[in-house]
Amino acid sequence: MAKVVDKEKKRKQIALCCKELIVKNPINNITVSELAKAANIGKGTVYEYFENKEEIVFELTDTLIQQHLFDINEKLLQAKNIKEKIEILSSFYYDEESYELREIYKKFIAISITDNNKDVKEFQKEATKIYLEKFMEILDEAIKNGYIKEEAKIFAKTVFDASLGIFLQNVMSDSEENIKKEMNMLIENFLSVVRK
Repeated sequence: MAKVVDKEKKRKQIALCCKELIVKNPINNITVSELAKAANIGKGTVYEYFENKEEIVFELTDTLIQQHLFDINEKLLQAKNIKEKIEILSSFYYDEESYELREIYKKFIAISITDNNKDVKEFQKEATKIYLEKFMEILDEAIKNGYIKEEAKIFAKTVFDASLGIFLQNVMSDSEENIKKEMNMLIENFLSVVRK
């Protein structure tokens, strides 16, 4: 009897095996043969699961973001106040723990900007929506508990977009060490305006 392979599970396994190679190298410099070798499979098997190497980055980004969201939810349960919660959410942009996801995400952003693949663009929208909703949950809880004004929600999307802008600007100018400082300044300024 032929062995039934869970295609989604296998895609994730292949992508995870390729993580180190993708983190350490520009995607344009990586060959499908190198990805196959990293995953300990044949080049033809890669094409059974992925159309191209960009799809591996897409799958890897999805897998790592799901794990990151799980980790964030665990940390948020331990957070003591709204500032700490917002810092936990934004720490993806600068903490050491998120380094691999951040490196993969940079490659994913580059692909999504240059590729007209609707699935990639839809994934980017969905990932952004999930993180924005998490930010809104933090704000709603703080409003309910009387820590910040209801008007904070008006600024939420702007603050969220500004945090992504800080990240991208610092990445493009090779000054990533400034991200944490600038994020903390953004959070402080936001809270100083909306705090009760």
